[in-house]
Amino acid sequence: MRQTTMISCAGVDCAPVPVYLIGIETRFTVPTMAISDLILQLQHTKEPSKELDISIGIVMGYKRHVKTVENGGQQERKVVWLYPNNGDESSLPAFTAKIDDAYLLARSLVPGCIGGVSWDSRGGTARIDDGPYFTAATPAIALCIAALSVKHFQDSEEK
Repeated sequence: MRQTTMISCAGVDCAPVPVYLIGIETRFTVPTMAISDLILQLQHTKEPSKELDISIGIVMGYKRHVKTVENGGQQERKVVWLYPNNGDESSLPAFTAKIDDAYLLARSLVPGCIGGVSWDSRGGTARIDDGPYFTAATPAIALCIAALSVKHFQDSEEK
């Protein structure tokens, strides 16, 4: 029998995230932020951030999965991420740290897009399609902002 537990966040937008622990499905709710808030945080960050990578991953549809693994005769919990398209196990890309992962984000959120990234001693700049130029601390972060901005604009047009 499956047991489901819901934990909520007072005063914060939340989304349920399924977590599987030793055959028991536990759903807990983690804070999510609007894409506009995520873009704002990316614009103000000074360096790559695993927390921002997690928020970006959730926007892309990655699911967090906790499993129990054997390590030296001891049971340990291990967090893995499930790829959005097929549910296969994957590590969460380092969107804010690696330009290749930021490029994956852009191609996933804006299929068929064209764009460019540049950098200098002060940081990075990115542009997708005919959109505006975005600057940030690194080229990868700038490309994340550009991709999320296109998605945010598309989502707001659909409403």
